[in-house]
Amino acid sequence: LYLAIVFHYFLQMSVHIFSLSLQIAFSCMGPFGFAVTFLNTPVEEFKVYLNASYNYNLTVDEYKLLWNVIQNIWLIGFLLGMFLSPIISDRLGRKVGLISGNICNLLMAILQWAAIYFYLPSLLLVGRFISSIVSAIAFQSIVLYLQEFPPSSKRGISSYTSDIALSFFCFIGMTLGTNEILGDHLSILMGVQIVLCAISVLLTARLPESPKFLLLKKNDEAAALASTHFFHGEKSRSVDKFMRELKEEIKGDASSAHSLRDIVTIFAEPALRKTMFLGLAAVEMTVPLWTLLFNSTDLLLDLNASKFVSQWTSSAMVICYFIGTLLGAFLIDRIGRRSLLIPCSAISMFCIGAVTCAFYLKPIFHQSEYIAVAALLMNGLVFGLGIGSIGWFIAPELSPQRYRSLIQSIVAIINTVQSAIFTFSVMPLYLLRVPSE
Repeated sequence: LYLAIVFHYFLQMSVHIFSLSLQIAFSCMGPFGFAVTFLNTPVEEFKVYLNASYNYNLTVDEYKLLWNVIQNIWLIGFLLGMFLSPIISDRLGRKVGLISGNICNLLMAILQWAAIYFYLPSLLLVGRFISSIVSAIAFQSIVLYLQEFPPSSKRGISSYTSDIALSFFCFIGMTLGTNEILGDHLSILMGVQIVLCAISVLLTARLPESPKFLLLKKNDEAAALASTHFFHGEKSRSVDKFMRELKEEIKGDASSAHSLRDIVTIFAEPALRKTMFLGLAAVEMTVPLWTLLFNSTDLLLDLNASKFVSQWTSSAMVICYFIGTLLGAFLIDRIGRRSLLIPCSAISMFCIGAVTCAFYLKPIFHQSEYIAVAALLMNGLVFGLGIGSIGWFIAPELSPQRYRSLIQSIVAIINTVQSAIFTFSVMPLYLLRVPSE
């Protein structure tokens, strides 16, 4: 199935453009996907690590609260990075945002490895926090890259490569964290992150600046043309057409909204306000994913699932997510956004409800963990199929050109705030509902 869909992409896009899309997507989403998931599966090993670091046996509640902070500090930093990213990516360039983020990520990966090797959890927390800030800056840069260098007819498929890369490396992170592979060797597991970050820096270093940024911000048509030749291929016949399209798009971008008055206009104008709320509604079902990516193994262990079942269910969940992204990219131009987003969101809500019910059924049905297992797998599939990527297309596609970037930024910031509050709240509220014995 994977090979068939990849072959379909080669038919839809040139090999050169598809290859560069994957490279750009990997340069951020590879380390990103690994960083948000590799802590999920080796939860028992990290408990041993924390106890050894503090020379003190933490209680269940103390451990879960500390682990909640270490896991979810990622979203706090990511939110801060989203505020900083326009300053870097829009003013200094997409490449500056991407390569500076990747270099900082490499340094923070080394710092986190040292935190594990020398038993210094505070360094792990600091490294994870800073890594999340620079990951947000790099993420915003690749979103712009993947929208700005392909021809307009290929941007939908090109944009999907970021979610494909994210889901694949979420799988890598969770799978390597199992006891059967590297879960018992935390310092080696952290070393994998260093390797991924180093590869990302090397991939980024060879990229030119985005053609649109060079033409819009630098007013350098020669550099923009050279960049287009790099991304499209020296012998590509699409270069002249692309440059004409780019100049037409930039006419609209010249008066892009960015001021406080424009923000007030978005909330005051009914059409713009509706677009913003529709964008927020479209990405609402992305909020619960963070808790599942961070804590699925821990939750299944508390349902009395074995360590093997808990860890490999988490890995299988992101395999389903990965398969869903491939299928979604194949179907999106055939059946449309609405036909995928609404049914998949409804199924996702049902799956999350089923996971919740499994905990309430635990005292009377001793196999309730398998309800949660099935629900997690189905949720991963439908999230990749019709939620993860499509949700983020809605606001930009419905927005007028002048307000497109600003509305998308408002949607992204509000969604990240929701995700941070939700993920920080779930485990403490769960401990109130299910106190330790």
